[in-house]
Amino acid sequence: MQKEHPIQQLHLRFNTDLQELARLLSQLELLFCPYVPEDIFWQCQTAIAEGFTNAVRHAHQNLPPTTPIDLEVKVLRHSVEIQLWDCGPAFDFAGKLNQIRQNPEDWTQDHGRGLCWMAELMDELRYIRVLSPQQDPHPERNCLIMRRHWRARG
Repeated sequence: MQKEHPIQQLHLRFNTDLQELARLLSQLELLFCPYVPEDIFWQCQTAIAEGFTNAVRHAHQNLPPTTPIDLEVKVLRHSVEIQLWDCGPAFDFAGKLNQIRQNPEDWTQDHGRGLCWMAELMDELRYIRVLSPQQDPHPERNCLIMRRHWRARG
């Protein structure tokens, strides 16, 4: 099977700063329109905003504001592939998500609710730890991988 080539793709680097979220969201809008159905766009935008906010507030909470957060997005004919990279410590994403799902009363708390939103909005959601390229000052990074599919129009 031949790998599908992206219709659009984007790689952006952001500082660890919630002020960067506005720039991120405006770039997404330019990238997604007119290729992604509007409801899918809003779902992806919400999931990416939550992932970025978590990287700033949690993964990078003890790191300098210049610590990079990378975003890679590929728009395909009937799907979007998103990778959000942070430089924070290892985190048991799947374990935390399962813990929240098993304790619905935690949904009333601010902690972790966004993880459930991301899981509900995306068709695939994973968080992995990887070795960085040698020239990267951070020896390991985390990657939040999200995928969202949709049916062909028509």
